[in-house]
Amino acid sequence: MKIAIMGCGGHGREMAQLIGRMRRAGSDVEPLGFLDDNPALQGATVAGLPVLGGRDWIELHHFECEVICAIGKPRARRAAVAELARLGARFATLIDPAVSVPAEAVIGEGSMICAGTIMTTNARIGRHVIVNLGCTLSHDADLADFATLACAVHLSGNVTVRAGAELGVGVNVIPGVTIGEWSMVGAGATVIRDLPPHVTAVGVPARVIKELP
Repeated sequence: MKIAIMGCGGHGREMAQLIGRMRRAGSDVEPLGFLDDNPALQGATVAGLPVLGGRDWIELHHFECEVICAIGKPRARRAAVAELARLGARFATLIDPAVSVPAEAVIGEGSMICAGTIMTTNARIGRHVIVNLGCTLSHDADLADFATLACAVHLSGNVTVRAGAELGVGVNVIPGVTIGEWSMVGAGATVIRDLPPHVTAVGVPARVIKELP
């Protein structure tokens, strides 16, 4: 299956690399090129792959490939996915070949599970989730659609990350905690109690410093 990568920034280039790793490990996948709405990039070559066009390219070519939406920010990723779906896109799911996925794990379409991730029993990962390099998901981790974990996030048992929540580099979450939808947790924070939706929290222990629209 050929895969078009929406977004040719850093995360998009990492997804191109991940597809290459999957292919070398025996998966029937191949990077087709990038989609990017920046007109200056269209027709260029990025990381050895062509920039095929903007997201509207998929309207004429959706039957040729699947799409991975490699946009880091969850709100922007949600908007792009909605538009791509309207144009007929089918979505790939990328899992690094070095990641051991338990048989009972549930991983939704469009999600990206990067190298170094460790997950244990009953992990539930929604649609278009990013689990970045070196994360750990202990038992019964539950990540809703568009949740985003930066590098080296560590979730203890029974942690719930609601839709669109974003956890920065090195965040630690103790057992049983829920992160509210579309909230953001700053890098290096330790979350020891539930966080409400639509807030930013930072520090050790994490504390809410502002509400988000």
